[in-house]
Amino acid sequence: MKNQEHLVQEYINGYNAFDIKMMLSVLHNDVVFENVTNDEVTLSLEGLDAFREQAEKATKLFVKRNQSIREIQHTGDTIVIEVEYSAILAVDLSEDIKAGDQMNIKGKSTFSFKENKIIKIIDIS
Repeated sequence: MKNQEHLVQEYINGYNAFDIKMMLSVLHNDVVFENVTNDEVTLSLEGLDAFREQAEKATKLFVKRNQSIREIQHTGDTIVIEVEYSAILAVDLSEDIKAGDQMNIKGKSTFSFKENKIIKIIDIS
């Protein structure tokens, strides 16, 4: 369990630092990523290359971003974390959401593991 927590923390550290290499280092080659907002899957990716491409695009959207882990729960071979997320936008996303705006979101992320790597991430907000 400690090793799985370490993988999750490394992923979060890489995310917060805009360090894609660090994020990818803990992911399985067959990683699956899903983003769920308002009970709807808004993004679904399969494979390390697709994840890398999306992560590179996402770094251009923010001046600053931070995920803080508020709680960790172990359920079988998964870890669920509750996070507080804050970010400052680098670009306009819509008429109402502009560069320089700060976003603050609470959510959950579920991590599953295979071969000592993260095989699946589901972000829910």
